[in-house]
Amino acid sequence: MKEADELLENAGETLEYVKLYAQQKADMIKLDVTERSSKILSGVVTNIISAIVGIIVLLFLSVTLALFLGQLWNNWALGFAIVSLLYIIIGLSIYLMRESLITNPIVSFVITKMYETHDENENDSNQA
Repeated sequence: MKEADELLENAGETLEYVKLYAQQKADMIKLDVTERSSKILSGVVTNIISAIVGIIVLLFLSVTLALFLGQLWNNWALGFAIVSLLYIIIGLSIYLMRESLITNPIVSFVITKMYETHDENENDSNQA
């Protein structure tokens, strides 16, 4: 009878260890997902802010170029038309090459960020 009680007690302890392990594993997964998501979100926010600043700079450079061309040819409308035509050509080029210029780099960025943390953690645990 004593052996049966001891066996039940050991089984209960083992079950508690399994529950504790499962809970800790779930917490680790949550932390890992949170860390990866945070890194991706911070990268996206940084890129958006950089893009906004770049657009403002591009806007001022475009107006400057249009005014320069307008003054050069004594026709303000022609200066702005030339700059607009330049943007139409650039826009069409980007649209035609959108897969290689926009979609593929974004997919690569997200995949790299999702697996970057996992690889670093494995290297750290192997070195310890």
